[in-house]
Amino acid sequence: MFRSRWIGLGIVLVVALILGACGSQWLAGGKLHFDQRRYEKALVNFQKAVEEKPTSGEAHLWLGRALAELDRDDEAIVELKKAREFDPLQEDMVRNTFVSYWSRRYNSALTFAKNGEDEQRKGDTARAREELGKAEERFRRAAVYCPDSVQNYSNLGKILYRLDRRDEGLGMFHKAKEMSTNRPDLQQFLFHLFRELGLSALEQPTKENLQRGLGLLLDASSLPAAAEKEQLAEINLNIAEAYRGLADSVVAEQKPEMLQKSADFYNRVLQDFPEDVDALEGLAQNQARLGQIDAAMITAQKRLDLEPWNRSAHLTVYRILSAARGENDRDARGHGLFLNILQDGKPQAREGMRAWAVKEFGPTSDMIRALRDRGDPETMREYTPAGQTAIYMWAYWTGGRAYIFQGGKELYRLGFKAVPRENVPEELLK
Repeated sequence: MFRSRWIGLGIVLVVALILGACGSQWLAGGKLHFDQRRYEKALVNFQKAVEEKPTSGEAHLWLGRALAELDRDDEAIVELKKAREFDPLQEDMVRNTFVSYWSRRYNSALTFAKNGEDEQRKGDTARAREELGKAEERFRRAAVYCPDSVQNYSNLGKILYRLDRRDEGLGMFHKAKEMSTNRPDLQQFLFHLFRELGLSALEQPTKENLQRGLGLLLDASSLPAAAEKEQLAEINLNIAEAYRGLADSVVAEQKPEMLQKSADFYNRVLQDFPEDVDALEGLAQNQARLGQIDAAMITAQKRLDLEPWNRSAHLTVYRILSAARGENDRDARGHGLFLNILQDGKPQAREGMRAWAVKEFGPTSDMIRALRDRGDPETMREYTPAGQTAIYMWAYWTGGRAYIFQGGKELYRLGFKAVPRENVPEELLK
């Protein structure tokens, strides 16, 4: 009995000490409930503590924490701000509380987002949308505690995008972009995000996807400091392609504007990479459609000079010349025939070639003259169109010439810039 009395007295003393330290039985009781995760009871106690002393920063701090644990975030923010207002000494505690609850909600959102992606890969669309919906809710709650987190809004935008609420998602991306000024690390993060989503949209080039992808890539291109030169060139090239694609889906009056914007972005690529064959080819096609035939031929020839064996390069020249001069134009026919030979021609045997040419077409044929003037060709192809005799193409890539013969006579001669031997594909030299 004596021992029990002293134990009971000790408990009373401990509680008294706690109450004395806290200065409020409601605050002390609330903390005990809070530590035991009895948040509803803790909330009631902290509310009583605030009623008892409305200007107590500590009481408002703990009330805010209890509300946060009960997911009443907007109310929690109000109380935490009051804690800072009434007691500046609570600043560190308030800041740590904001960080703690933001972190918990943000990390929880990332987990739900990953779960959604996993379910999507499994093919369970309904379950994926449910998990992504939870991720959205957690990201939004995280934003309450840290409204200046660029990553938070960026990830929320991605979730909304996956939930097919793309306009809302774009709004979040733009908000994040506005907040990233003078933050190179965040701008780099956003550059890659805009790039990833923009390129993904262009994979299915419907008009809607072209417009969406174009907008995202334009956002990426507006963050040049965040990108390597090669990455920015890739973005500009795809913007040019998107504008060119949109030119085919707008009314006639808008086509020139789309094509000119496309040309402008091709030129941006060429400013840093003047030998980018995709940019040269696209620019030449745009110039031709804009009626700038001389400029188009100059650009197309630059592209052809880089890879004179490339079928697409000859097709571009053929189309420009055919559109400007008609399909019967001699130069157009030459490039068209060269294109067919590159595509369908068969390799011609080198061994005994000179003796064969003399036997078949005589010692004074154009073929023999080419052999005498230029030596053995680097590439030889034989092509027989339906209902015609065989046609032969001899190419001197390192000499900047290619010939097309029929019956030993020269039909066409194509000129281009001589290509260093090391740049010629090995299979063309066999």
